[in-house]
Amino acid sequence: MTATVLALLQSAASAIVNAPNRHARPLRVYVASSVRNERFEAVVAALRGAGHFVHDFRAEPTFFTWPELVGSDACRASEQRIGLSHPRAQRAFLADMTGLLEADACVLVLPAGSSSHVELGFAVGAGKRTIVLLADGRPELMYAMATSVCTTIEEVVRALATRGVAR
Repeated sequence: MTATVLALLQSAASAIVNAPNRHARPLRVYVASSVRNERFEAVVAALRGAGHFVHDFRAEPTFFTWPELVGSDACRASEQRIGLSHPRAQRAFLADMTGLLEADACVLVLPAGSSSHVELGFAVGAGKRTIVLLADGRPELMYAMATSVCTTIEEVVRALATRGVAR
């Protein structure tokens, strides 16, 4: 990451953390999920319907898919590293990190990939409200670090409407 990008992120983080009324409604919500997740659009619509501002990475002008940059979803490690330095990837990273930094909450919508899990982990570490929307599949112990663990979209909306911890 370049020094300029790092300085920008640090400046944005400082401004956000020190902003007055940071926890006033409506919330700014970052939805972390796979580009292929069929529930993503329904979650975004429900959160917007509840009055929240939602970062929708799919609607960002910086959105791309990895096959556009590296030729496929699966590639060698050396190709992955080159892909991360591609200008389109750098712009998308900055847009997503800005969305994460500005967010009051992060919702992980399963199933999701590695990047989404890193985003949730960042949000947990930053002290943001975090919610995991479970899907059928293998249980994961570390989801217990989230503020709330939900099984339906309606539970996610209710969890964001309350300030307490719900599991």
